[in-house]
Amino acid sequence: MKTEAVRCKTALSSEESVSVALPLIAEMDGKPLALEEEVTRELFEELIGELLERTHDPIDVVLDDAGISGQELDMVLLVGGSTRIPLARQDIQEYLGLEPVQAVDPDYAVAEGAAIQGGILFL
Repeated sequence: MKTEAVRCKTALSSEESVSVALPLIAEMDGKPLALEEEVTRELFEELIGELLERTHDPIDVVLDDAGISGQELDMVLLVGGSTRIPLARQDIQEYLGLEPVQAVDPDYAVAEGAAIQGGILFL
């Protein structure tokens, strides 16, 4: 199920709907139960909307710790695979008033940053 959920989430970043089919997810009264569903981007966005809103408080904390406001930012660079979700980019743009830059591969940027930090800490 998890593999299919990840596939669906990833596909919805570029498609408006995705067919999800799991031929056997359980058994009830000796009969197999399957799942066949069409998942739309609209439904997915409804499901994740609250999670995106929950990122606003940590953003505010980081800005406050840095002693700046969102209006003082020159650029917003999103990293991590979930930043491919169109609603995630839209939410950040609306919240901070800046269009996020997509200058790096969001999957590798986190790993590269961790490797650099690891090198700094252990040298």
